[in-house]
Formats: sequence, C-alpha cells, structure tokens
Amino acid sequence: MKRAMTGGAHRGPVAPTRQRRTIRFVQLTLAALGLGLVGFGIYSFGARTASQGIVLVLLGASFAGAAILLADGPSVRIPTPARLDELAGRAESVAIQKAGD
Repeated sequence: MKRAMTGGAHRGPVAPTRQRRTIRFVQLTLAALGLGLVGFGIYSFGARTASQGIVLVLLGASFAGAAILLADGPSVRIPTPARLDELAGRAESVAIQKAGD
C-alpha cells in the first residue's frame, strides 16, 4: 500500500458519524476536566493561597467554555471545508489589518 509523503488518511475523508463521535468525546473530556479543575479550585481556597484557587477556577471555566463552543445545539459542530475557509479568511483579514496598523 502506498502512502503519501504528506500523511493523512489514505482512504479519503473520515465519515461524519466518526467525526461527530470524536468531537463529542473531546467535548466530554473538556467538560470533565473543567469540572474537575473548578472543583479542585474551590477546594483549594481554604487549604492554599487564594490565587491558586482563582487560577484553577478560571482555567476550569475556560475548559468548560471550550466544550460549549464545540456544541451546536444538541449535536456537535463539524468543521466543514467551507467553514474552515471562512475562518482562515477571517484570520487572514485580521492579520492584514493588524499589520496595517
């Protein structure tokens, strides 16, 4: 079997159901990590310095926020080529705008 030098899937793109399942797993992992960090941050307020608890709570909240951003209603958001082109175009225009300033 030949493989491309650039890597990637040798049989074409991954099925949408597998993409959804993988993104859902990442979403649940982020949510669990966020919940654990928030819980440990609240627990550490009394045992350690307040700054450590605050940082852990903020980090846990950002993990939970990332999990929420992956959601698209009851389903998960799958990155399509059109959406990736749109995001790349936005990033490019922001970079050009910052370079111009």
